[in-house]
Amino acid sequence: MSDIGLFPRFERDLAVWVGVTLLLGGPAAWASGRALARAWQPFGRGVLYAAMLAAVADFLCYALFQTSVLPMFRIARQAASGNLIDAAVLMSGYAATAIILVAIALVGWRAARRKQMRAQYPFLDASVPTPRAPSGEMGA
Repeated sequence: MSDIGLFPRFERDLAVWVGVTLLLGGPAAWASGRALARAWQPFGRGVLYAAMLAAVADFLCYALFQTSVLPMFRIARQAASGNLIDAAVLMSGYAATAIILVAIALVGWRAARRKQMRAQYPFLDASVPTPRAPSGEMGA
């Protein structure tokens, strides 16, 4: 019995995918979410930006490390030949990347928006007590 693992190529591809997605795509998604919040934009564009980042991250995995996470030419070939199920299975790697990057962008957007709202509207912050009128001066 060998000690190289059950699927050595898959394990290497998965490690590369996690590294590129989290180390390169994660900070980029966080920054894009934060940039949207700083511009007072809704998060809807963040989904589009994260989808584009996911395509770039998967392309980098494929181009730099020859992984088979998202081979676009195979997806296009399967879809063109009518094998939509095979094309959907191949797209699952991209979908996982996109979901992770959308989540990271959303957290970045929410953190920046919360900071903005606290600075712009300090009276809405629940942790800061609001001043109250003394009980003896309430319109006697």
